[in-house]
This record gives sequence, C-alpha cells and structure tokens, in this order.
Amino acid sequence: MRVMKISGVLALAGLLAALLPVTSLAAPARQGENLLVNPGMEQPYENGKQANGWGRWFEETGRPGGGSLDYVSGPEFLAEVNSAIVYDGFASQHIGNEYDPWHAGVKQIVSMAAGTPLRFCAFGRLFANNEDFEKAPSVPSINGRMQVGIFPNGEAEWNTGGIIWSPEANPHDAWQQICVDATVGDPGKVTVFTSSSYRGYAAYHLDAWWDDASLVATAPPAAPPVVPPVAPPAQGPTAAPITCETRADGSVIRVVQSGDTLFAIALACDSTVDTIRQLSGLTSDFLSIGQTLIVKAPTAPPAPTLAPSVPATATPTASPTPADGQVCVEAFNDANANRTQDSNEQLLGGVGFTLSDASGSKLSYVTSGLESEPYCFAGLAPGSYTVEARSPVGVVNTTDTQWRVGLTAGMKFDVQYGGSRNAVPVDPNVPATADTTAEPAAAGDSSQPSSGDTSNLGRIALGGLGMVILIAAGFMASLIWSRSRR
Repeated sequence: MRVMKISGVLALAGLLAALLPVTSLAAPARQGENLLVNPGMEQPYENGKQANGWGRWFEETGRPGGGSLDYVSGPEFLAEVNSAIVYDGFASQHIGNEYDPWHAGVKQIVSMAAGTPLRFCAFGRLFANNEDFEKAPSVPSINGRMQVGIFPNGEAEWNTGGIIWSPEANPHDAWQQICVDATVGDPGKVTVFTSSSYRGYAAYHLDAWWDDASLVATAPPAAPPVVPPVAPPAQGPTAAPITCETRADGSVIRVVQSGDTLFAIALACDSTVDTIRQLSGLTSDFLSIGQTLIVKAPTAPPAPTLAPSVPATATPTASPTPADGQVCVEAFNDANANRTQDSNEQLLGGVGFTLSDASGSKLSYVTSGLESEPYCFAGLAPGSYTVEARSPVGVVNTTDTQWRVGLTAGMKFDVQYGGSRNAVPVDPNVPATADTTAEPAAAGDSSQPSSGDTSNLGRIALGGLGMVILIAAGFMASLIWSRSRR
C-alpha cells in the first residue's frame, strides 16, 4: 500500500514537472536554425497592432512648435495583408503615421547558450509620399532610416546602452534584407529590435513594413578547453603593457596585438568598450591582430586652410549672387468661405505643404496653427517650383491648393491657403462678393415672383385681415344692441 502511495506521488510530481515552464539554461542552438517566434510576422496580431510573439516600442516627444519637425509621435501598428506589400506569407508588420514624424519598431527576447555567435536579419520596406500607395512612387529624399539591432546581454528597451545596431538603410518601394551580428553574453538571453525613424520629415504617408525575420547561430558556442593541471611555470618576462598612440588631431588609436581585448584596451587607454565599438564601427567583439582601433575621438579642430595670397596687381572678381530665394506658406481658417483672411480668422493647423521642383518632391512642412507662421522654405536656387497644400480631414478647401512659382535669386513668394471645417466649397469662378445662395429665376418663369409681386401680395393680405376685423366688430356691436333692447 505504501509503495502504491509513493508511486502515485512520484507520478503526480512528474505530471506537474511536465506542465511547469522550463527554467533551466537554454540548450545550445543548432547552426542555421531560426530561433524566433513567428519570424514571418503572420496573424493573429495582438490587439490588432503587433504580430504574435513580438512586442512593440516607440519613442514619443513633445512637439517643439515654431514649425520644427524635430520631434516624434507614436505611430499606428497593424497587420498588412495587401499582397503587394507582403514579402512572404500572408501578412507583414506595418507601422506608419500621417504627417507626424515617428521612431518605432518591434522587438523579441530569445534565450540561448552564452558565447553563441548570432546573426539577426529582417526584410524592410518604405513608402513616403503625399499621394496614396500605388498612385505615386515613394519619395527617396524622405528617409525612414531602417535598422536592426541586438542587445546581447539580456532584456532591454530600445534606448538601452550597448545595443549593437546595423547601418541605416532606406529601401523605398522595394524589400531589402538588413542584418547585424553579435555574440550572446553571460545572461544567456538576447533582445532583438527592428527600428525605423522618420524624425525631421512630414508627409501624408510615412510608412514602413517588416517581414521574414531570422535569428540564427552562425557557429556553435566554443566549449571551454579542458586544461590538465601543470606545474607553475618558471618565472619569465611579463607581457608588455598595452599602450595607445595619440595622433596629431588628438585621437587615440591602438593597433591590436596578440592577447588584446576591448576591455583591456579601454582600461589601459582611459576609454570605454562602447566608445571603441562606436568609433571603430565594430559589429562584434572579435579582434584581428594588426587591426587599428580608434580608442578616443579627435579633440583638436582641423587646421584652417589658408587661401593663397592675391598679388597686388590682381583685380578682385565679383562674388556670385547668393541663391537665397524663398517660398513662404501659411494656412488660415476661412470661416465665412470668402477666400480672404479676415481680421477675426485665425491660423489653421494640420495643413501639409509640399515644395517640389522638376526632379520631384524636395521639402515638406505641416502647419501648427501658431502665430509664428508663415513658414519659409529658404535658400532656394532659382528655377520653377510647385507648392501643393493638403487639408486635414474634415476641412473644406476654400482657396486654390496648388501654386506654380518661377523663382529668381533673392525673390520671396508668399502662399496663403484657406480652408474651413463648416463652410460649403466656393466656386472659384464666382466673385467673392456674389450671393451664391439664391438661384435666379429663369426668363419667363412666372412661378418665381419678383420683388414687386411679393410686396403687392403683402398689401392684399393686410387688407383682407382688416376687413375680417371690421366685420367681426360690427357683428359684436349688433349683438350687444339687440340684447340691450330686451
């Protein structure tokens, strides 16, 4: 009986052990095996925002005002199912905003054996334009700055120090694979990130997509060597201390020697591992003998370049005229839809202006509705430009939305856009002072009374009312008189 009880307890313990999550150290990853959960960004999406198995992150700052685009606002996350914007499978991770700049991405935490060399890759794609997708190509001058990154030492947020980032890429209207390498640290856990940043830009569409990610071990972790016990070595010469070289511009370098490590170099030369990684463009901690590392950045300013002296007999040439043309834009709330900014009509925020030349879109600006406007696109070379205004949702255009400008050196061209949230669109062919609310009667149409007919009808109606009052008064007087006779 006791044996049966013990067997039952052991069986129950085994069942509980099978149901509980495994908390032991991660087993070594097989080389080439994708270690990510849902690497294809397929559905379902958590709350309809990020792909299952991934977390979302974004940066958000306050809007500085004054028309500056040096800020970021939280974007929209959703599942992209349009097959034209899916790299593989049935969905891709879409992130985007309308007009507001943004900086965001997705992340995932993966456990594996410490010391494992890794490679994280993902396919990215950008679209930026004031026109809709498939109606116009992405504007290449609006950069979405796509990157992937690995934090090799456990869990992290997007702004944690020590994340190893790939170089930036801007794949407009095409998929591009972006990769980065790292080595798993002692915690046996890494965090991988995707990142896109449209900071400094504004357009109706600021979109990015991610798909087909992979995290693979590029080689199995090296097993620690088994060193048999040996007698202490005879006292010999010690290794030469690490020294660094200072250049003329104040930068400090180290040519890697046998036995060097980033930590040892940073300690000996009064720097940090992260500084050496950043200045030397390192994507891993592996060093090669003879490799030159930048340990400290330059401190001395570059020597000024002296212009050659001009002989006394030389005739100075005239300086060229600076290309300082400018186009200034402003939007106002045209409440009465008269196409003119009246004294009581305020500035209108959220209107997107795009300035382009013959080569395509060049600059964009979204109005803030502050008194510091108009905003000027300055330093423009002489030539032909087009200015386009795009109104926010719910605003009716009351003025033109496109202007063509022939700009000369030193010229200033002012653009004023009007729009109203309550007004009915005004026909631009009708003068601003015309009454467009009444339709004129057709010639010979007797169903529409003239002003004279209206006044005559009023007089007839008043006369009839007077007769009714007199008849009623006479009837009442007759009734009173007849009763008084009785």
